[in-house]
Amino acid sequence: MRGDDAVISLTAAARLWHVSRATAYGWCRAGKLPGFRAGHRGLAATLHYVRAAKVLPEAELITGQVTPRILDAAVQHRVLVPEDGRFSLDDLDELKRFAATGHVDVAPPTPRRLSGMQAIPFRWSVEDERVWVDAGAEPAALPDAYWATPIPPRFIPPADVFLYTLHLLVRPRIQLVRRSEGYERRDAELVWRSVKERFAQLRVGDSMPRGWNESNHRYLVGAEQWLREWHRRAHRGRTG
Repeated sequence: MRGDDAVISLTAAARLWHVSRATAYGWCRAGKLPGFRAGHRGLAATLHYVRAAKVLPEAELITGQVTPRILDAAVQHRVLVPEDGRFSLDDLDELKRFAATGHVDVAPPTPRRLSGMQAIPFRWSVEDERVWVDAGAEPAALPDAYWATPIPPRFIPPADVFLYTLHLLVRPRIQLVRRSEGYERRDAELVWRSVKERFAQLRVGDSMPRGWNESNHRYLVGAEQWLREWHRRAHRGRTG
């Protein structure tokens, strides 16, 4: 039996995905993991399927080696093809290889019009992004060229809006809180905060503070609006 043909349990898969057992079982109940089958020891699937399953959020791919810019470049070059904004463990390995090659600074050739005239590429700087966030981060306020991508651009939430997730640790037995990336207001300045793997910790059984739950709700609503705006721009002017 090849290594990727080995069969592992859903609990073991959850550990590889860095999610709780309850989260993994919830995905199964929702039909998101069709590769898992019931056996004499519970739900199980091949390691190959587990590594290829598109279950990881973008935050799981951002590390010290992999920056949001590298991830965006990998998606634009179709090194990775997310599904519903999710990636796989295989994608993570491929992304690390992509980051190590240094090819992210190589811009794709500029497309030319049929007339032979060269098209001017759209440019969007960090300063442009900060101005947009400072003005309220409304997706509808972004220019059409920003949305001219084969998949939705990376979601940028409004300032001080983050996604907080709980991850149960067995030793020590605590709930680890992870916070997503985003902009944070410091006085009159907007500061970019990367993913905080160990933002805080809670005792087992404790629930999230009300402010974090409200932030989660705003984040998820904003992400839905983001996708809707991309679909609206992508289908504008189409017929049939």
